[in-house]
Amino acid sequence: HGLTAMLSSYGVTVGEKLVADAKSGNVNMSERRGFMVVNQPVPFPFLPIVPRMEGDSVISSGLADVMFPFATALEVKQVDGTTATVLARSTQKSWLENKPFNISPQRDWRSETITPTGPYPLMAQVSGTLKSHFAAEATQSGSATPIVAQSKSEARVIVVGTSALFQDDFMQNRSNQVLAMNIADWMLLDPALLAMRNRGIALPTLQAELSDSTRNLVKFGNALGLPLLLALFGVVRWRMRESSRSSVTV
Repeated sequence: HGLTAMLSSYGVTVGEKLVADAKSGNVNMSERRGFMVVNQPVPFPFLPIVPRMEGDSVISSGLADVMFPFATALEVKQVDGTTATVLARSTQKSWLENKPFNISPQRDWRSETITPTGPYPLMAQVSGTLKSHFAAEATQSGSATPIVAQSKSEARVIVVGTSALFQDDFMQNRSNQVLAMNIADWMLLDPALLAMRNRGIALPTLQAELSDSTRNLVKFGNALGLPLLLALFGVVRWRMRESSRSSVTV
């Protein structure tokens, strides 16, 4: 895209490694079973799903389960006069893939040794008085068209590590639709619409990263723990009554 150097001058560097994540979307794989062809959803690590957007931006507030397909990792740093904020990261179960990328859905992940090294920034917001990437040219004399070396008022930039975020195939995800509208409103200086739209979009978890064993423990504990405690309390009460009856003398 040829924008890497310019974006880096704003404080965001777009990487060249592809982010893969165990928390991901599915792709349908066709499998022949006898005379029938069955479509079966298969997890595809190159469709990372962010369980919860972050940052204090009105763009990300209240948003969860946004899909970032075929995203590269970003490197975000602060530049004088601007504020750079990471809005989305992959989970701790993510890792980076080097070129050439093997994005075949039939890839056998069980035969590979994967070491999670995440999280990685996937989306960032930059705002402030941005200096032009072509500021050096602005000082040259004799230019027919004057070049602005720095923005006169607050400028706003959104950088995402993928151009597929808003493609039709992935815009079926409701959270991706809302994110697209939030970015448009943020660029148009209308934060009031964002607060209303984000309300009730998703129910983000209290803690994004939970192991399967912990999640199952809490689920079955809520379903079976209270009835078992109530039954135990009843048994104890019954034994106490029986004990008090046996001690009564006529």
